[in-house]
Amino acid sequence: MWMPMLRIGQLAAKTGFTPKTLRCYEGLGLVRPDARSESGYRLYGDTALERLQFASRARSLGLRLDDIRRILEISDEGRLP
Repeated sequence: MWMPMLRIGQLAAKTGFTPKTLRCYEGLGLVRPDARSESGYRLYGDTALERLQFASRARSLGLRLDDIRRILEISDEGRLP
């Protein structure tokens, strides 16, 4: 499912995370913007939404952020975690 690029506040509203949490997750490497707008706003697409949905489910199962980051890194390499 394709969705238009979202700014951080729009992505926060769609996922239930706060913008502050999204910036923290970006710093940890869990999610990254797909682009920047001309005025410098972070823009997120489908991949960010999928990663955040995964992170939310993983957190609800008790996984630590470091574990989630590692799983996403392995997936990014094209391997199965």
